[in-house]
Parts: sequence; structure tokens; C-alpha cells
Amino acid sequence: MAQTSANDLARSGSFYSRVGVGYPVDAGNVIGTNMLGVSYTDPYVASFSNPAHWGSTVFGMATGGISLHSFKAEDNQSSATNVLFDVKHFQIQLPVYRNKLGVSVSLTPETSTSYKDFVESTSTISTDGDTLLYTSENKGEGGINRLEFGMGWKITPNISIGYAASLLFASIDNEVEIDIQGSSFLPVAFRRETSGLGFGNRIGLHVNFPKVFNDEDGLSIGSTVSLPVNLSSERIEVSEKIVDGGVQTVTIKEGQGLGDGSIRLPMELSSGIAYKVNNQFTVSTELQYEQWSDYRSDFDNDSRQLVDRYKTGIGFRYNPYLSGSDAFFSQFKYKFGATYDNGHIMLNGERIETLMFSLGLGILAPGRNSNSSLDLGFDFGFRGTKSNNLVKENIWGLSLSLNLAEIFFNRPKLR
Repeated sequence: MAQTSANDLARSGSFYSRVGVGYPVDAGNVIGTNMLGVSYTDPYVASFSNPAHWGSTVFGMATGGISLHSFKAEDNQSSATNVLFDVKHFQIQLPVYRNKLGVSVSLTPETSTSYKDFVESTSTISTDGDTLLYTSENKGEGGINRLEFGMGWKITPNISIGYAASLLFASIDNEVEIDIQGSSFLPVAFRRETSGLGFGNRIGLHVNFPKVFNDEDGLSIGSTVSLPVNLSSERIEVSEKIVDGGVQTVTIKEGQGLGDGSIRLPMELSSGIAYKVNNQFTVSTELQYEQWSDYRSDFDNDSRQLVDRYKTGIGFRYNPYLSGSDAFFSQFKYKFGATYDNGHIMLNGERIETLMFSLGLGILAPGRNSNSSLDLGFDFGFRGTKSNNLVKENIWGLSLSLNLAEIFFNRPKLR
């Protein structure tokens, strides 16, 4: 099975998002590092990677992001290039009590399903060896999104905690079309629609240790826990059939893999350490764990292909604009990161691993009193393998995030 036909440009993403409820989306990723950022806080950029960060909110902030990714997929027979445009996140973060108590509301993706694969093959239909040539196309889109509201509290100047409650909603469509060439058989086409709702809980901790080795440095540690979520779900099958000479939409709610059921999403843990060398330079490392072996679905057997996922990485941030220099290249934010993800999928005895490299550039908004910025990110990496009849993907990505700060409740000082 190949991801679309050769040289076909499809509006789809990763082939591996076909498994389960889609490929996990690390929505809290800091553009330019491809890490969640659970240990690092930026006073001028809203963060939903760790609820404890909201306790340090000083200004009213908002952020929204989009991305464009190219997936060049290859197996042992063919290749395809697929392009996916996606909305990454939206968040508003406000101070209730400045630098003490803050709240956040956000909408982020949890998983993403976006693929299109194409098969051309033959099938024997009798003992005489007669064969039929047929083509099969399978498309999927949608995923699971999280609408979250939470609060962070800075208990002491160095310790913060946070909690967030969320509503997770699934909407995943899978379309199948089978066309038998040169025969009197009609094409077979149907769409399976999966929907569901569930409630999630997330807890965060952030600890800061200033002046570790000198007066300018500092060490911070952050951790989050997302508890398992059970989605009350439904799957139906919709098709167009010819009835009494006319076309009629038929919806089937009962049958194998259809009807009411439950989807269980796994627990997630993440921890990180950030060391601020000085006011301009920071290095951080993180470890992320998702217990996908605990995934369950009443609609399919994909849980047999899912395994626990680990993702680790290192990131660097350089903010020369804080030095007060007037040099042109000192007016930006710079980021670099590298991550390794051992994957949550195992097919044909192979883990679907991902290695990713990221670069980021932050452009400050004009105006002496403005703290807003525009972040641009570039990603390049590899996913999967061509061994054992699997698919290898070369991934290129561009991301953009608009970060607004000081837009609420900020009174400029009189001069």
C-alpha cells in the first residue's frame, strides 16, 4: 500500500495518522525548538505547555499559530508529496493578580488525522484464475481537539502550581472508494464518521532556583501530568445508494465497528529543566511520555499497533535584544532545537521513529513600549522507514505564531 500514486500532490499529512485516532500533536511546542517548553517561561508570550506558568502572568496576552508542512512519503514501490495546512493553537492568558494568579483559555489539537492512500491491485474471483483489476482509495481527516480552561498560582516567588480542566471532542471522517475496472460492478463508496466527547484534567508544577552559580544565571524545573480521558463516542457509516431509480443517503448506526462506544486516551507526563546562563541565553532539555499502550477503542483493533511513546530533546534560546544593542541582528529572538521521538506506533515489528531539527526567529513588534512579537519556525526531519514494506517520510515545515502582549489592563507610565 502506498501513500497516493506517484507524483500525486494531495492535501493530506502523514500516512501514519491513519492508525488509531490520529497522530499525536504536541500543541505546546515552542516554535523553533519543537519542544513543549514545560520548564521555560517567557513573560511576553502566552504558554499552554504548563498550567503552573499562568501564575507568573503579568500582562494580558494572546497567541495564535498556523503551520504548513510537506510530507514526502516513499515506500518500495512509489512516492508522493503531500502538503498540509493546519491551525496550531489559540490561547488567551490573563492576570487575575499580577505575577501571582493567572487564568488561561485555549483551543488546541490533541491528535490529527490527515491522509490519503491509493492501492491498485488484482483479485482472483474463481478457481479458473479469472482476475479483476481494482483500485481502492482511502482518505481520512479530522482529529481530537481540546478546549481548556485553567488557573495558575505562584505560591512563593520560586514555586508555582496550576490546574486545567478541558473538554475533548473527536471528529474523524474516513472515506473509502473502491472501483472495479472493466466490469459491471458498481463502485463501492462509503464514509465512516466518528464523534465523541470527554473531560480531561491537567496538573502542572514549576520551580525556579535563581542565582545558582552567579548573580545572572538561574535554573528552573517544570512538570505536567495529563490524566487519561474516556470519550463517549459514536461511529456511523454513510453512503449514497441507488433506490428506486434515485440516489438516497443511507446512514447505518449498527454493525461491526459501528454504534455507541468508548475511546480511551492515555496518560501523558512531561518534565524539563532549563538553565538560564544569563539574561540572553537559555538552554533546556525535556522528556515527554505518553502511555499509548493503554489506548482502547470499541471501534477497531488499532490498540495492538500502539506502544508507549517517549520524546526527548534539547533547545537553545538566544535573545540579544535584551542587551540593549542597536545592531540589526540584535533586534531578534533566535531559537534552535533537536528532538527524537521513538513513536507511538509499531508496524511489522518496526517502531515509527521521528528525528526533527528546528530553527526559530522571533521578530519584535515596532514601538518602544510594545512587547508583542511574531515567531517564525522552520522544521526538517525524518519519520518511519522503508523496511518491512513501510513508509518513510521526509518532513519540511513552516510555522507562524502571533504573540500579543500588553493588550489588556496595561496602563502606560506617565513621563
